[in-house]
Amino acid sequence: MSDIKDGSPLFQWRNPEIAAGDFVIHDMRNTTEYGPYLPIDSIYIVNNSDEKIKITFNGGGNTRVIFPKQQKGYEGQSITAFKVENLGLSAISAELIEIEYQHSPYNADKYARDKMKPVNRILGLFGVSV
Repeated sequence: MSDIKDGSPLFQWRNPEIAAGDFVIHDMRNTTEYGPYLPIDSIYIVNNSDEKIKITFNGGGNTRVIFPKQQKGYEGQSITAFKVENLGLSAISAELIEIEYQHSPYNADKYARDKMKPVNRILGLFGVSV
């Protein structure tokens, strides 16, 4: 078993057919495959379809719209589930939306931020923010 500091493998998801106005939810919380790596913090979405899609992270208000034939990447997220919604007027055929995601490896930036958390809490008591 690998250490979470090494990050996760690069996971991939491709859509089943999604009817116009319909959606698919991919929840990673209830599987052993993703468990040690949650939350996912890096996601890359490729929309090869002719329809606009909306991605909603964790069932909440954190959404992104991806236009047809576009690709977008997002870092620094905290994802345990995502919903892919077809905003178009036609069905999206299976496997036209490709999503790659992972828990990034623990690097020098993350190490420095983690080391500063106790200091920031103490400074916050005195009304100082860093």
